[in-house]
Amino acid sequence: LDDFAAIDSSLYSPAALIPYQSAYHRSFALGGMQPTFAKTHSAFVTTNDGVALFPQEASAGAIVIVRDPRDIVASYAHHEGKSLEQVVVRMADPDALQDFWPDHAGNSLPQLLSSWSDNVASWLDQSSIPVHLVRYEDLLDDTAAQLCKVVRFCGLQIEDGLIAAAVDACRFGRLKAAESTGRFTEKPRAGRSFFRAGKSGDGASETGEVLTARVVRDHRRVMQRVGYCQAG
Repeated sequence: LDDFAAIDSSLYSPAALIPYQSAYHRSFALGGMQPTFAKTHSAFVTTNDGVALFPQEASAGAIVIVRDPRDIVASYAHHEGKSLEQVVVRMADPDALQDFWPDHAGNSLPQLLSSWSDNVASWLDQSSIPVHLVRYEDLLDDTAAQLCKVVRFCGLQIEDGLIAAAVDACRFGRLKAAESTGRFTEKPRAGRSFFRAGKSGDGASETGEVLTARVVRDHRRVMQRVGYCQAG
């Protein structure tokens, strides 16, 4: 981004970077190979002037992957090296950021997470970009079927054999083995593993009754919306 916009991004607040990132996304979409896939943890955000971080003209669609927040707590705490309570608080913070340090020293631009609920709702409620929602739990249950749906959403023609090969290559055990041999580049610092358990439904037992109840209280409305708890 710094080279593209001729700026020093470390001197800018996360919000002030949005117009530059938006322009970069437009330039990349117009000049790069198509289709191009970009991963983000950011919410769908716009500036006060209406500039979208992910502009409509540069975005063919968004694959939004969600996970039961009760399961996220222990996983995220492990990934960040934080306590369970710290993570529960962060997941409810509308101003939460990822990859942001007070001294601005880092290789990544800050990502505007917001709270878990606000992040998910921001993507589902916007009308600029088509959205395909994928639940982590459904991916675990039938990875091939979910991947086929994603491929169709992207308008790609992929042979069934390649789908099966991709699923096999990305099995949890294979990815964990790749990490152990240094072939996975997103391993957290301090020796923690990126691939922890790869399960669903065990969050409450790991997080505890009090914190789990707090998660549900904080996020009930959006949890109901995506099928993670019943109304009432």
